[in-house]
Amino acid sequence: MMNTTESALVADIKARYRRSTEDKLVIQREMAALRDEHGWGPSRIAAETDVPLATVKVWLGAWDEAVRSGAKVSRLTPTGFQAASDRRVARRILESEPLEQVEQMIAGLPPERKKAIAAAAGHGYLGARQERDEAEARRTPAERREAELAGEELARPARQAVAGFASLGIVGHLEQATDELDELIGDASLTPDALRAIARADARWRERLELAEAMTVGREER
Repeated sequence: MMNTTESALVADIKARYRRSTEDKLVIQREMAALRDEHGWGPSRIAAETDVPLATVKVWLGAWDEAVRSGAKVSRLTPTGFQAASDRRVARRILESEPLEQVEQMIAGLPPERKKAIAAAAGHGYLGARQERDEAEARRTPAERREAELAGEELARPARQAVAGFASLGIVGHLEQATDELDELIGDASLTPDALRAIARADARWRERLELAEAMTVGREER
């Protein structure tokens, strides 16, 4: 690549930004030139070109990854972002596709993989839970209340143990959400409306987290 002036590189990035993927790959290359040939840091590149700093960092990370491996630069995001995208697609299929199609996909897997999926899905637990729910539905309101009172103290240690596993699930969801947000930032596809929706959900989560923290502190003080 010829040594292009700084002003020409900045002007071209501004003109190409938000266009096609091909143009963004050119922007990525020019960002690398500003950094490697002219000594600019990511913050200066972002400030001068109006490209978000997070996007600059992700695109430069993908550039460096390709250069290190000796491959042609053809991606805007590092390979780790693709793994997060694959997980999201798989989850979307499991949640939204007709059950028959999901069953057909699972049926085509190797036997050991099918067993592992069944175990991870808690197949035995689901059957036991269904039987318990049916028995519960046959109880009178008085019987249900009596059973609830009798089991409250006995169930407390078990609930606390389960809470530990539930917290791991929450952490997993938060990490997945972080990965997905990173991907949106990386390919510059995050819209203002989407960002506002994320912010509203984050505000609700933080309210619940503050309540949980207050309750935990109260138990520690007792």
